Amino acid sequence: MNALILAAGRASRLGLPKALLPAGPGRVLLSGVLEAALDGVEGRVGVVTGRAHAALGYVVEAEARSADAARVRLLYNPDYAQGLSTSLQRGVEGLGETEPMLVLLADQPLLEASRVRALVEAYPAPGVWAVSATENSQPKPPVVLGPELLRRVGSLEGDQGAKPLLVRYAERVRGLEWGSGPWFTDVDTWETYRALARLQGWDKERFEPLSALSSKEDLEVHLDTIPEPRAYLEALRRGVLTLLSRGS
Repeated sequence: MNALILAAGRASRLGLPKALLPAGPGRVLLSGVLEAALDGVEGRVGVVTGRAHAALGYVVEAEARSADAARVRLLYNPDYAQGLSTSLQRGVEGLGETEPMLVLLADQPLLEASRVRALVEAYPAPGVWAVSATENSQPKPPVVLGPELLRRVGSLEGDQGAKPLLVRYAERVRGLEWGSGPWFTDVDTWETYRALARLQGWDKERFEPLSALSSKEDLEVHLDTIPEPRAYLEALRRGVLTLLSRGS
């Protein structure tokens, strides 16, 4: 089984690249998701990128353990602004549709590896085309898609992932009930991230403040002037921690 991490979102509501937000010293939101993917499957792990492609590539290269580096592939999606469906399609194009695929979102930093492994182990089963995590019986990512559904990914449009396929072929989908919990937390807004950072203690990291920074919008503009990935990540980390320290 392969795995696919969707990390190419526009982050239009948050403004900053979600997958690269600080999540503890030396870690970003993508870190935990990448670990869960590498631990959960034995095949290849694709990371679909769009915005901040170079910085995401730097993080993936740095965090993929030496034993796993050969399994990881960066898959750039030039059409990422057209929505999540294009990233899923790019992932299937890059990894193929003949092997089942574990699909994860890059902004679910509290995924538990044991739950992800249980999802993988629940596939295959007779007559089952997909295995989805569920909350109160409602399908939610992550999900394992079998070849039967991967071949239908091309029919998706706009800013939606595999959910329309899971609904259309519900009789072929096995749900694995996780119940309500932090594992389903996704970061769509600055307010969600700020609350999560404080809850997890990520805002306690020691850092050198960006003294001239006055708002998140200023940070966005500043980042657009930094092409070098390592410098970009450092400025993003310092800027975000500066805003958190001010209660912004």
